[in-house]
Amino acid sequence: IWAVVCSINDRHSENMKEKGNKTMSDRKPDMSEMTASEVAMRKFLKQLGVTTHQQLEQLLQARVQDGLASAGDKLPVKATIQIEAIGFSHEIEADLILPEADPS
Repeated sequence: IWAVVCSINDRHSENMKEKGNKTMSDRKPDMSEMTASEVAMRKFLKQLGVTTHQQLEQLLQARVQDGLASAGDKLPVKATIQIEAIGFSHEIEADLILPEADPS
């Protein structure tokens, strides 16, 4: 039954997108509809993502420019978020792919 419901929802979403309509999952929540907690969480996650991306991009580019690694090399990465006050820890592991050398 669950698979049928998911299939129907997927087809509905595809039909809505084909018609140019946004589905509920595509709709970005309005800040006025969010609680202070949700706003704070979104700001934290955005800051984490943007600053981490900028720093990694610079470091990985420098590594390729300096000849310490080649474009396309995979680099294992592990990220951990901890909130000690509530005993929360979340870890994510992945492989990054080093960028092409910046010609400038």
